[in-house]
Amino acid sequence: MYQGTLKGNIPLNEILDKTNLESLSIKEVANLRTSIESKWNSLNLIRCISLSITFLLLTISFLFGGDRRIRTADLLTASQTL
Repeated sequence: MYQGTLKGNIPLNEILDKTNLESLSIKEVANLRTSIESKWNSLNLIRCISLSITFLLLTISFLFGGDRRIRTADLLTASQTL
């Protein structure tokens, strides 16, 4: 996901940052938006789906992890016996 941000969203941000919107006509601004908006929305959808799946898997691991989870108390007990 990080690569998608580096190679997708950041270059789009840089294009917008370097563009002087005040000097553009309404048609030029509309063309700029059209050229960027579809890719931007696609990248954000991918990021949203990825983060949702990650959160879901994390939640499932906490709910159904059982005894395989490492508990803080177990770590403290183990370090005291060393």
